Amino acid sequence: MKLHHLTLSATHSNWRLFMVRKSDQGFLSFQQKVFLRDDDTCQFCGFRAGHYMDVVNLDQNFHHNRINNLITACCFCSQCFFMESVGRDEYGGGVLVVLPEMTQNQVNAMCHVLFTAVVSGSAAATQARNIYRSLKLRSQQAEKLLGEGLSQPALLGRLLVDYGEKECEAIQQKLAHSVRLLPDLQRFSEPVKTWIKDGLQQMG
Repeated sequence: MKLHHLTLSATHSNWRLFMVRKSDQGFLSFQQKVFLRDDDTCQFCGFRAGHYMDVVNLDQNFHHNRINNLITACCFCSQCFFMESVGRDEYGGGVLVVLPEMTQNQVNAMCHVLFTAVVSGSAAATQARNIYRSLKLRSQQAEKLLGEGLSQPALLGRLLVDYGEKECEAIQQKLAHSVRLLPDLQRFSEPVKTWIKDGLQQMG
């Protein structure tokens, strides 16, 4: 399975369009075709689940809703499209960290493993929690690189939306090279519990 490259982005209108269609019964029926085609598998990190999956627009144009531009994304990966909204209200959550040795796809795939270990209380829970904490500490490096307070994705996202093209391009280069969005364990605890429950049921 060839995965699509995942980048961090923020826009004026994509979040609004994304949320509007979540209550559009016509689109909700249509997105089932996308889930079926993709076998309920995130096309960015490879995670497969029947719940808490989204449909996003590959070209990041949320007016372009042809099926060949729509792909399945887990909630860790879909929030990367809407940095300006991460952690606001009930949506998503995470912190920006400096982690150039991993892609955003790899970070999200790893968090699926770490979060499952922690929430399930498996034998690897302590080790998983320690790894996650060490990654979270890298938010300090993100603030040194981007500016005070800018390890918060929503704040940086708003700046990207409001900045001019030149300033935006400079920040995007830093993001692409070394900055990743680390999902928040607490904010995603309910999806993880559901995924664990579903996995146990499938095992019989």
